[in-house]
Amino acid sequence: MIIEKNISLKNFTTIRIGGDSKDIYFPESMKDISDLKKILLLPKTLIIGKGSNIAFSDNGYKSNMIRDIFLSLIISIYLLLPAYHVQDLQSFVINIL
Repeated sequence: MIIEKNISLKNFTTIRIGGDSKDIYFPESMKDISDLKKILLLPKTLIIGKGSNIAFSDNGYKSNMIRDIFLSLIISIYLLLPAYHVQDLQSFVINIL
């Protein structure tokens, strides 16, 4: 797993705006994603995919981020389910790991 600290978020959005990050985790396997369970449970952890639906302020994002195309796809599918409940999202993700 790659972990980047204090890097520009401009590189992670299609519109190329945003300040610096705190920590960005780049899992490279399902084991890496599983190792991130504790971080996934933190309330301000942000999971991003390719960056086409997100913009960051010039102040950046001061909490943990996980950039994972696979995990963001799973979450997107979950959000399309008719019984969508925000409080169940973390449990859904943790249970598939």
